[in-house]
Amino acid sequence: MSFAYRSANPLSFGPFASPYDASTDDKLFDDLLNSTLRGEAYSLTPTILPNDASLEVRLLDISISDGPAIMLANTTIVPAQQIPIAFSIPYDRHQILRGRTYSISGTIRAGGKLLYANDCTHLVFTGSSLAQAKLRLTPVG
Repeated sequence: MSFAYRSANPLSFGPFASPYDASTDDKLFDDLLNSTLRGEAYSLTPTILPNDASLEVRLLDISISDGPAIMLANTTIVPAQQIPIAFSIPYDRHQILRGRTYSISGTIRAGGKLLYANDCTHLVFTGSSLAQAKLRLTPVG
């Protein structure tokens, strides 16, 4: 006699919600196991960027209040030709700890000038942001 056991309250997976709670397919679980954070940098208006534009996205530990953010991983996409821009950041999953707070930040630069940056905190590894991270960038004055 065999049966499949599935608890009504599955154990959580690291700092993340249980993969059983996710509404997406197995790709999300594979990304978590392979330590890849996928997302999209966007602006309120789609924009074509200069040919030499680059997007840098950073994964940060922001757990220490009134302290500096700790960069855990980053990725740079060159050329970043048009917003929105898909990204993936490989990270060391052993650095992601339960009870800590993580965010992403990003900038777009071209010709040595800062063109776009995020102006608010974008949390990641929470129940609401597991499927794909969204990073809103705004033009810099």
